Amino acid sequence: MVAGQRSGAVQIDRIPEEIRLVDIALLPGFRQRGIGSAILALLIEEANRSALPLALTVSKSNARARRLYERCGFQVTEDLPMDIGMRRDPIA
Repeated sequence: MVAGQRSGAVQIDRIPEEIRLVDIALLPGFRQRGIGSAILALLIEEANRSALPLALTVSKSNARARRLYERCGFQVTEDLPMDIGMRRDPIA
């Protein structure tokens, strides 16, 4: 929710071994406003506090998202047919 309006959806799995960002989807009117980056920053903070890695997959065709994840410290861990697995280890 942004200013009382639905802005999209986020799905996160939390298991003992990691936090996984399963999906993040923002409605068109809410894109390019820093909302996705803010959500990602909160997840990174949670992962650091919990001493857990933060993992995700990103579509190979989504270069913009991949660059964002790389700027946030994610490393490629897996090369899948259509996606790239990425992981960010916690920082104490």
